[in-house]
Amino acid sequence: MFVLTIDQRDSTHSEDRVPGLLSALAEIPSALPAERTAGDELQVLYDSADAALIAVQTVLRTGWFAVGLGVGQVERPLPQSTRSARGPAYLAAREAVDRAKRRPAAPCALVLASAGGKDDGDGTDDGGGPEGAAAPDLDALLWPWALMIAKRTEKQWEALDVVARHSTQREAAASLGKSGQALSRLLQAAYAEEAEACRLSLSDLLGRVDPDS
Repeated sequence: MFVLTIDQRDSTHSEDRVPGLLSALAEIPSALPAERTAGDELQVLYDSADAALIAVQTVLRTGWFAVGLGVGQVERPLPQSTRSARGPAYLAAREAVDRAKRRPAAPCALVLASAGGKDDGDGTDDGGGPEGAAAPDLDALLWPWALMIAKRTEKQWEALDVVARHSTQREAAASLGKSGQALSRLLQAAYAEEAEACRLSLSDLLGRVDPDS
């Protein structure tokens, strides 16, 4: 399964932004919904890699949080609250958010919980995942994707939101009151195609290493 541990950055010098993020994450289907766990930290559990990555993107869009993605087993049966849940995936998410805090440009990291292999302490699973999908490889894919997401401007996000609501870019451009070329430039600057390709690849690979898949 997929656990996100999320922590507000520089929380002592800014307002509490957890309620707003909780509201945004509530729109994404989860196994256990997002909850504040302590202070400015929250956690959420997903059984879908795609949903977990959409949630990571939602977190990065705010610019106010570090997010760690832990992949691994979670103890069953699931409790009613993510605060009561336990398992290697939760430990991995804790390690991941600590790593994410050391990546200010794109505060995001992934740790694959050891599952049948030996974890040597650097996030590597020596035999627990399928060939070609070791934890360092997945984190190396996640980080550049996160960088593309984190660098987007509000105008770029607006363009992406409008495109998602329309069947064609022509309709989206008209809705924005822009030419097709202007919209294309915004989408190119947002690395829309590249980021989506990365997300789809990551979703597929994470699904392969998920012990519950």
